[in-house]
Amino acid sequence: MPDWVRIADPEAISRAYPAAASGLAIQGEATVQCMTSPGGVPTDCTVISETPAGLGFGRASLAAVQFYRFPVQQSDGFKVAGNLVRVPVRFEVPPGDPLNLAKAYQAPARPERQRRLARQVVGLYTPPNWWADRMDAAMAGVPLDAPSGEEARLWADLRTAMAAAIEAGLPRLLDALALEIAAKTPEAVLQRLLAPNPPAEVVAIANQMIRTSSFPTDQPYVLGEVARMRDDARARFCKTRACGG
Repeated sequence: MPDWVRIADPEAISRAYPAAASGLAIQGEATVQCMTSPGGVPTDCTVISETPAGLGFGRASLAAVQFYRFPVQQSDGFKVAGNLVRVPVRFEVPPGDPLNLAKAYQAPARPERQRRLARQVVGLYTPPNWWADRMDAAMAGVPLDAPSGEEARLWADLRTAMAAAIEAGLPRLLDALALEIAAKTPEAVLQRLLAPNPPAEVVAIANQMIRTSSFPTDQPYVLGEVARMRDDARARFCKTRACGG
């Protein structure tokens, strides 16, 4: 194995990460065999192995290995060009993944009365299409019209797992949203939100916290529940795909 002049950086690995595996934070690896060219560029690369199989890690490794460069000659005089080399490529969830970090947040201590008021606010201000909007946001990037064959089955399994996990986690997500509101909203404001004909500026607070189209990073308790939904979806998906969820 020659010493590399350049390897794929984390950004290149992230761009090549298989979409289905990345969405569920499934880690994997593959080994690629390449011929080394006189210029140090890997050519004629083929996948030797991939784990877990069938999720696209082999194909992704073929893309990532194009960022590698080999030395034309080793320090001991061995000419690298014209030889077969095997390149292991590892795909890992970054340590700073915001969803994983959010799982560590603990619910703040708030009086039960304030938390009860926040739950009522969530129930009152959550629009009828809130669930559908969140479902659409979570499903973004999951093809509705996938190719036929094994890839179509892969995406169908992914959508099924995600839909089941979101549905199962929705009550906890609403509770987490209530915790966010209780933590950041004074009780007097909560009472005004529940009063008949609340002022527009007060209603805007609820709309900002509830009706956003995506999960903002300043709502750690909500993100923590999203992370648990992702874990659940991964476990469901990996039951059918043997990917160690």
